[in-house]
Amino acid sequence: MNSQLSALEVLRQSSFGQRTAEEEVEQLSQYFVETEHWRRVFEGAVDIVYGPKGSGKSAIYSLVVKNESVLFDRNILAIPGENPQGAVAFQSLRDDPPRDEFEFVSLWKLYILTLCGKSFKDYDLQNDKCRAVVDTLQEANLLPRSFTLAKALKYALDYVKALARRIESVEGG
Repeated sequence: MNSQLSALEVLRQSSFGQRTAEEEVEQLSQYFVETEHWRRVFEGAVDIVYGPKGSGKSAIYSLVVKNESVLFDRNILAIPGENPQGAVAFQSLRDDPPRDEFEFVSLWKLYILTLCGKSFKDYDLQNDKCRAVVDTLQEANLLPRSFTLAKALKYALDYVKALARRIESVEGG
């Protein structure tokens, strides 16, 4: 009976972590099992991870962000596109989603380009192509001074919706 009580006590005192990776980013690296998916992402062989809820996407994302400096030393610039632990950038899309495939695809392209432009600016990358991206984004008011992911997404969506309206008016008139 004593062994059962001690086993029961051990189970009561045990912690198997939080429900989601987003809730335990700091502890994640201590027990994360490096899967084939992680290895391929970290080596640069894979850029997009697809899977159902609970398959480890957020864990991989969190560890990529945590290893930004390691990746930077390998000439890989990891640019976080979402903040799973805080103010979620994509929350606003629930109330005002893209209307069609054109808006959806354009939003993603512009949002990613905006994130790249912000990083070009932050790292003071001065080649002609980087300058052209930053200048074009600034002229279109797509690089807000007080930059947040949510703001970047909103600016990109507003821009795409305005563009779609202009295209509709040309097609309709």
